[in-house]
Amino acid sequence: ILADVIQEGNGLGIVAFDQNPHDVLSLVGPLGPVSPFDVDRTNMKSAISGFTPTPGGLTAIGDGIERAQLRLNPVSGYDSKSIIVFTDGKETAPKFIEDVADQINDRVFAIGLGKAGNINPSALNEIVNSNGGYLLLTDELDDNSIFKLAKYFLQILAGVNNEEVVVDPDGTIFAGQEHRIPFNLNEADITSDIILMLPSPRLIDVYLETPNGQILTPSDSATMPGLEHSYGNNVAFYRLTLPLPIGAGEREGKWEAVLKINEKYAHYSSYQTAATHVNQENTSGILRNGIPYSLLIHAYSNLKMNTFLTQDHYEPGANIQVKVQLSQYGIPLNKPASVTAQMVDPTGKEKTISFIKVDDGEYVANVKTDSSGVYRFRVMANGTTIRGRKFTREQVRTGAVWGGGNRPNPESGYPNEQDKGREEFCKLISCLLSEKNFSKEMRQRLRKKGINVDGIISCLKKYC
Repeated sequence: ILADVIQEGNGLGIVAFDQNPHDVLSLVGPLGPVSPFDVDRTNMKSAISGFTPTPGGLTAIGDGIERAQLRLNPVSGYDSKSIIVFTDGKETAPKFIEDVADQINDRVFAIGLGKAGNINPSALNEIVNSNGGYLLLTDELDDNSIFKLAKYFLQILAGVNNEEVVVDPDGTIFAGQEHRIPFNLNEADITSDIILMLPSPRLIDVYLETPNGQILTPSDSATMPGLEHSYGNNVAFYRLTLPLPIGAGEREGKWEAVLKINEKYAHYSSYQTAATHVNQENTSGILRNGIPYSLLIHAYSNLKMNTFLTQDHYEPGANIQVKVQLSQYGIPLNKPASVTAQMVDPTGKEKTISFIKVDDGEYVANVKTDSSGVYRFRVMANGTTIRGRKFTREQVRTGAVWGGGNRPNPESGYPNEQDKGREEFCKLISCLLSEKNFSKEMRQRLRKKGINVDGIISCLKKYC
């Protein structure tokens, strides 16, 4: 989905890592306009779908980051460069993140696929926080997580392109229903993407209604400057350059995305059936299960919400702090805003958290952790711009705590934490038994009393 949606002018390269790094795709870009005949995007998707992981391989995340940075270093001609790290495991082989941290000079984002204890993401979290990015953890995925991973990638794509998330709702639509999803654009918004993820991109028709009531359809993209529409794998999206040339220009105000099941498929018994028989007629049955979807509205804008998640440590009892900074044209937004977060804790309980304003445009919330696992925050801001226009902004952030989360991060020479602990133990005992602590005279006295220090050191060397 990211390869389908990535904007014109961007580039993408891919490296993989197990116990060693591997080149998967050399840099492709700058990309041209989205098109079904786009060879570059086709090559990107082929590289992703054709990649075969090594199930028995180790996990050298530092190797992957280092290789990505080496590939980025000579690249020029782009406004910014970023690394996105995707991993499903903890570090088990060098190079480790700690070994390459001082080589990073571009932004770093990360996605951890799985539970916090299985990924041990403290080192990953620290390197993204130090390099202008953030880490998102999926936690355990289930039937309700159909779009979570893709959504994380698209949110990070927005971050790479300095875009804002306007709204980010999920839903399920049934035959005969019409879902109208409102979203506000304002004078600071320059472009906007309306992205619909669903099992098959043509199952749902999506129209846009402008603030003045004008209806926009996919076919309008052929004749209206500044309006694009495209389909991809499991995604359909509009791309707007604002203001659209309708009347005096359409930009500020309440827009609506209007969703309906395409009448051609409304008679199938399930979306799985419809997705696999999109060219067949079947008038028996009804769409009983509904079609799940996820809608994302992004905007390239001069009204920004920066969200920071930090925690004082990584074991239960840690404090997680989420900070939000709202600004317009680079100036802290001094108009009051409502900032909240829908938090889901590791037990699945949901709670609404209110942020406290601490300065112009700056809001803070603190959460004390009491259970091991992932804490997911859907952070939402509502307010008005300098000119009094309504805006909304959203971001997802995750924090995590787990047993052993405060153990030191692995470094080169330690294939895993157990080996690192043994090495540190050996260093301690070797120091205690060294000649500066046990002179030859002392060793001789101890030997006379039946204590052979040289023999102890010989045993220690065999162990270490």
